[in-house]
Amino acid sequence: VQPGFLYEVGCGNGAFLAMQRAAGWRVEGLELSEQGVQSARALGLKVAQAPLEEAPPPAESPDMVVAWMVLEQLHEPVKALQKLADVSHDDTWLVASVPNSAGYEMKAFGDAWYALQLPTHLYHYEPDTLRNVLAAGGWRMEKVFHLRNLNNMVSSAGYRLEDWGLSSLGRKLQTFPAWAKPKHQYALYPAATFLAAAGLTGRMTIWARRAEVNQRIPGLFGEALC
Repeated sequence: VQPGFLYEVGCGNGAFLAMQRAAGWRVEGLELSEQGVQSARALGLKVAQAPLEEAPPPAESPDMVVAWMVLEQLHEPVKALQKLADVSHDDTWLVASVPNSAGYEMKAFGDAWYALQLPTHLYHYEPDTLRNVLAAGGWRMEKVFHLRNLNNMVSSAGYRLEDWGLSSLGRKLQTFPAWAKPKHQYALYPAATFLAAAGLTGRMTIWARRAEVNQRIPGLFGEALC
């Protein structure tokens, strides 16, 4: 995708926006956290502080909208997606990552699945339900990438070990992403690659296009699909 105008929903401290700005994109962000907004603005980035449902429109129609681990946290995901579609143009890409509730991790760990993250994660998606929610929000899913990452699985194992009374080891594994070194990630990579190829890892990234108005699905609401 050629650099243009990029709008990030849930931009955190602005690190991704800053990286894309350095790559030639015009960028703007949206973030709820006051600390995140302050950090992003300290980098010279234009970032609004508001929930997506109440946010002002970006300065221009985006060529790409990105949302890393955001859709599962929205109270009204369909309405939020509709709002993003309304400010976008026909060639806009939406790139979003979410936990994959159809993955092996959810089946293996159930209520100990790390990505459940109650109460901040309000919805969980499988590829098909996410496709339907996107369609209801004015987007057409083009591609699903299953991420070669097993961090959630290790952390889930930590929750289960804590349930079994192994609290010290369990809490250690729960924080695996914070202390893991490259060698630990490399050790998991073969299994992660196999599970990703089978669509069974616990995280997925989708690429979607803004749908034509006559292609949108009326009357669908997120709760029935997630």
